[in-house]
Amino acid sequence: MRLTLHVIIPVKKLDEGKKRLSTLLSVSQRRVLSLCMLQDVLDAVSGSEKVTTSVVISPDQDVLKLAELKNFIPLKEDCQKGVNIAVKTANDFCANLGALSTLILPSDIPLVQPIDIDTIIDSSRSTNSVVVVPSLRMDGTNALLRSPPNVINTFYDENSYHMHVDTAKKKGVEVSVIKPARVMLDLDVVEDLKEFMLIESNTATYRYLLKINLDG
Repeated sequence: MRLTLHVIIPVKKLDEGKKRLSTLLSVSQRRVLSLCMLQDVLDAVSGSEKVTTSVVISPDQDVLKLAELKNFIPLKEDCQKGVNIAVKTANDFCANLGALSTLILPSDIPLVQPIDIDTIIDSSRSTNSVVVVPSLRMDGTNALLRSPPNVINTFYDENSYHMHVDTAKKKGVEVSVIKPARVMLDLDVVEDLKEFMLIESNTATYRYLLKINLDG
């Protein structure tokens, strides 16, 4: 069954993102890194033929400009109210457009490929289900596919992987947990950057980190 699936990518203000990398990168470097990672994620989503519509929601104008350049729908947040509120706003927007499923992706998984997007989508087994990809540390959620879009609430920043799985099970919603390595690696702390640089890739993120002589 072909789902009418919309992708949602929430992005914080660039100046406020990736603060745990501040021991290694300046504010301006973190801004550029965040845009590079977002570019890589947008390129991967654009390469999937299973995605109907793609939305980037952010209060940051540079983020929205990149989204529009990549033919994503840019949704402007008036102010930053947290990722769960941002996701709900974008989710409601997609539902109003007719989305039967929404896939929420973070903007900091630069290794993701179109085949990973397709694998996540193909793992949805029913119209009352969720697919969850955990982070490497098995606490965060690096992909969340909900069918229908409001089948469970989101719990980002709250040990979200376990919260999403447990909430779905309590509601009797079918849960699939999959672990594609490229999706599980998000770049959040210095150790993540070092692991990322061990894997040579044709990504904007890898090229930028090489440029600033961050070679792990």
